[in-house]
Amino acid sequence: MSGFVGVVRGAGRGVRRDELAAFAPIAERRGSDGTGVFVDGEIGLLGSRLAIQGGHESDQPLVSADGRFVLVYNGELFASHRRAVRGRLRAEGAGEVRAASDTALLLAWLAHRLQDRRAGAPVPVDALEPLRGGMYAFALADLRAREVLLHADPDGIKPLYAAALPSRGETWFASTRTALWAAMGGARALDPEVLAARLVSPGLRGTLARGVAPIDDLTGRVVLVGAADAGRLVPVATVRGAVPTVADDDGQPPDLDTLREAVADAAREAGQVDGPVSILLSGGLDSAAVAAGSARPDALAITGRFGPPGGPFDESPVAAEVASRLSLRHEIVDLSDRDLVGDLDDVVDALEEPIGGPGSLALHRVAHRARAHGRVVLVGTGGDERFAGYVRVALALGRAGPWTEGYDGLRARMEAAGPDPRRRWVAAVDRSDDLLPWLHPAFRASLPLEAARAAEVATWFGPGSGTEDLPPARALAAAEVKTSLRTLLAVDDRVTMALALEARPVLCLLRVPEVAARLPDGWLVGADGEGKRALRAALEGRVPDTVRGHKRKRAASVPFHRAATGAGRDRAAAVLLDRRFAERGWWDVDACRALLSTRRPDHDRALFTVLSLEIWARRFLDGEALAAAGEAS
Repeated sequence: MSGFVGVVRGAGRGVRRDELAAFAPIAERRGSDGTGVFVDGEIGLLGSRLAIQGGHESDQPLVSADGRFVLVYNGELFASHRRAVRGRLRAEGAGEVRAASDTALLLAWLAHRLQDRRAGAPVPVDALEPLRGGMYAFALADLRAREVLLHADPDGIKPLYAAALPSRGETWFASTRTALWAAMGGARALDPEVLAARLVSPGLRGTLARGVAPIDDLTGRVVLVGAADAGRLVPVATVRGAVPTVADDDGQPPDLDTLREAVADAAREAGQVDGPVSILLSGGLDSAAVAAGSARPDALAITGRFGPPGGPFDESPVAAEVASRLSLRHEIVDLSDRDLVGDLDDVVDALEEPIGGPGSLALHRVAHRARAHGRVVLVGTGGDERFAGYVRVALALGRAGPWTEGYDGLRARMEAAGPDPRRRWVAAVDRSDDLLPWLHPAFRASLPLEAARAAEVATWFGPGSGTEDLPPARALAAAEVKTSLRTLLAVDDRVTMALALEARPVLCLLRVPEVAARLPDGWLVGADGEGKRALRAALEGRVPDTVRGHKRKRAASVPFHRAATGAGRDRAAAVLLDRRFAERGWWDVDACRALLSTRRPDHDRALFTVLSLEIWARRFLDGEALAAAGEAS
């Protein structure tokens, strides 16, 4: 794991070591075990490592044996990846690589496969095939070709961004947006089109802040940045994630043994760490599946809860039942309402954008305990998306029964969108009501919400989306992977890595995505609305029936409204009563301030949405986060 920053300039415009070293405080948030800088003429790389595999011989930037290639790498090669890479190297006559870490092994593999590649030539996709099912982002400098190859995993588990500045004849790239904003002189303004898209969909298209140049998300892309043509990103390949298939749906159970093995293999390999491992264990099916497959009896299962004990925000009794069944040591972390609001600045800094929901704050506090235990935590993120676990998918399909009871408000909103399952799903994921009532009327009118809503159907279900020929449940699950899952993976990564902790999303790794993508439509969502039908069946006898048979989603809410109007009221009021809040021009100031004295459900999201967006504006548009990074340097 690492954070990295790099730049490529036009020929003859050299990079200085000190200008890259200035980014160390930003990069070190993702890796604090050693920072290095490599400069060769117009190419510069800075890497700051979180050491999980290998010792100091694997510090970055890492140079190949022949001196031609230099790598900065943020990610993990698991055991099956390492076996695949070593096997391919042997089969292709490259011999045995004695590499102490996955970074060194990846460098040896890329150097071998790209040794005959000429400047500007495409990158053979099979050179990246051994990384399939992994979590990674890297920048590989080819000093002979005077180019840098950039690539990030197709699911967006690990971040990679780039900003091309043709007017300056240079291109910057980094594992954080903050570094790119710093390189460009700061973020300038909020992008209303991106905000509108974020309100009507949980996807992460675009960057919320406008700078002097757009910031490109390189998820799943392979691009080149060359000194001979600096200021451009040149696409040379595209790597896709697991592609949903049209599976036969004859009503018979799918190959549950294969599904069980895929989940167990991913959990076991993700838990192969020299040192302690934690598992974030809620009362839900996904984290229970991870715990059951981890094969780490010494793992620490951690469950966060908000008081009162036994209340609506306490899942610890069910989590304790799972831990007991699996003979895992179990700890309960009591989460305070005051911390929930007090941590908001730190979490917004880590996320770099106001994405996700109040659950990111609970994750941040539980992650502190996991980091005190070790450097790696296993999480169940992805189960709801890959296996169609959200009730909104069942309701969009019109499959109702005991598994969809208690969602009358959601059902009514979706039915108002008409009979088309795709439009019903778009109506379900629309969270604009969390924010629109609290915006100034003029600002609200400036947001192109209707255009954004129309774009959602075309983007996720139209021609070229990859879902147009799929059965209904399969198409909706694919859309969930592209939208909601991308957001949740970003939250997991940014929040934990800010604490020097690596979250490994087991249900997104190795063979699990491909096996899930082959499940028949009826084994995603049953006729009675049962979501994750295949996963529930695969876990029979492995997790308690109280988890397998629970019909209401757990780990779904956090009492942010209660916290912001109670123990954390002083912090919330300080934001809403501040002069900048009134002068920003975004807010219906009186309506927002009235939220502090309005009785609403404990888990209501309105105050969270307002506060997180305003704090983001202060930290990034007003420059507080960049100023703090500059002071640290």
